[in-house]
Amino acid sequence: MQLQTLFLVITGLTILSNLVSIVTKERIQGAVYVVFLRLFLTEKYNKLMKLKSEQLAVNKERNAISAQDNYAKWTKLNRKYDALAEQIKKQEHELSGQKSSIDNYVSRALQLLTTLPINALKLWYARKSLFYTRPGTFPWVIDALIINLPFLPRGSVGIYVWCFCVNRVFWILVDFVKVLTEPRPLPPSKEKTN
Repeated sequence: MQLQTLFLVITGLTILSNLVSIVTKERIQGAVYVVFLRLFLTEKYNKLMKLKSEQLAVNKERNAISAQDNYAKWTKLNRKYDALAEQIKKQEHELSGQKSSIDNYVSRALQLLTTLPINALKLWYARKSLFYTRPGTFPWVIDALIINLPFLPRGSVGIYVWCFCVNRVFWILVDFVKVLTEPRPLPPSKEKTN
């Protein structure tokens, strides 16, 4: 792999890994599960939604009447509500088995897309310089001992240091955006007191 390509690939993978950290794996798994439900398990999903809406309607009707005044009707609605709750529980249990397997697949896919390639590239290209800095750009200690880790020629930047720098800059930018988008408290009003 050419150094320019390696530079772009490792930068992109590091940013992608950080974006997954921001979005969180649980949200991604939830979104994939919803898409899976709507695409492949539409019958079961629609049945579950129908049962839930029916249970909601029964509950609304049950709460609208008085248990003391109309006990027979209220008891009938209560039994129907309990039966629907049992069916919903059974349907959710069937779908939860699918969710755990989908979560497992998504977790593995995220590892295969982000963590594994980054670690493989770091191991494979640990002794390659991504780019060089001009002599005198950094103080001698940084130039000779820090940016060239692990033991590259002086003035060269390796893959470990570059990944560290991309991570730091990414999270600094994320914090900067958070500060800009956070609502600020209003200053105390200056009212005249007499």
